[in-house]
Order: sequence, then C-alpha cells, then structure tokens
Amino acid sequence: MSYNDRRFSEAVELLQQLDFDTGSRDKRRAQRAVIRTMVGVKLNMSDETEPWKKYEMRDLSPRGLSIAFNRVLEDGLSFLVQLPCEPGRTQSSPLICQVVHCDIQRDGICIIGAEFTGRAAKNHSKNNTDEEDRIRKSILG
Repeated sequence: MSYNDRRFSEAVELLQQLDFDTGSRDKRRAQRAVIRTMVGVKLNMSDETEPWKKYEMRDLSPRGLSIAFNRVLEDGLSFLVQLPCEPGRTQSSPLICQVVHCDIQRDGICIIGAEFTGRAAKNHSKNNTDEEDRIRKSILG
C-alpha cells in the first residue's frame, strides 16, 4: 500500500472511525490500532549516509505509533520513519517522529511510543533538515 499524503489521510480517517475500548486505563490522546509490520527507521536525521534500519511497528494511531527497538531511546529524540508501500510504487516522504516514552520489556526489547511531528522532504539534505528544525522549533516552542 502506498502511503502518499492522500492514502495516509485515508488511513488516519479510518483509524479515527474504529471502535476502541475506551474503558481502559490508557492515557493516550488518540487510540491506536494494532498493526505489526516492518518499517524503516533512521535515528540520525541529519546523516544522509546513514542506512535505513528495519524495526517492527507494533501499533499506529492518527497521532503516532509504537516501535520495538533493541535499545533505549531518550524521550524527546526525533527520528524518521518510512512506512511500507507496495512494490514498484514510489516511496512517500518519511514521517518525523519524536519519542514520548520508552518502556523496557522483560526480554530487553524497548517499546518506543512516538508522536508524529511532521513530514520530511522526500530527498532531505542537511540544509532541509536544518530548515525543518528551525520551523519545528518556532511552531512547537
């Protein structure tokens, strides 16, 4: 499935229509749907040479997602996520995410809860990343 802007908007709309259990003690601002799939992650957004690494996405909501990592990530860290698309389709722009929490599991796996903060330029460069950071800081405070 291609996650272009239109398709991503449709997915968000469908997620918002799902019937979630609202009686749980979950304090999330948006309910999440369990969707387990591999996603590309780039932890160092300013390093164009850093390869995308594959991690398992555990769930997704209109506001964020959770991913299983093999190490702890600090709250506030921003990183890029590339959602999967159909073979032969043009890959959509990566999403910029920010770590909200990191829960270490008994098996040592860390479940990262992250919030979407924006969309990166398709072929982002150091200059684009600097400009995105400047804009994000001016908007988010």
